[in-house]
Amino acid sequence: MNPDHANINGCYAELLLASGRISEALPFLEQAEKYAEGVDLKLELHFYRLAHFPDRAEASRQAIHGLLAQGARSPGWDFSRNIERAVLDGCEYVEELRELAQQISADS
Repeated sequence: MNPDHANINGCYAELLLASGRISEALPFLEQAEKYAEGVDLKLELHFYRLAHFPDRAEASRQAIHGLLAQGARSPGWDFSRNIERAVLDGCEYVEELRELAQQISADS
């Protein structure tokens, strides 16, 4: 895997996060964040942070709302596995995740 390829790192991080392998996913998420250029990918990565890293929730929440306000979207992206994992992990703001997932994945 190309360590500098943001999309590949982001997709692999998403897969690991949805599987509950949070600590294993973190380096891939960080690499994706480091090299992400497109606002669609940035939205997705912030969503994963919000869903799986409660200590970073507020920063991710603000970033998501800022990007959405600028018109950024990731049309058709499926966040359901990450929402399911957030439920299993006891996330206290699952409804917010569902609402944000709808907004992010909607057509602009």
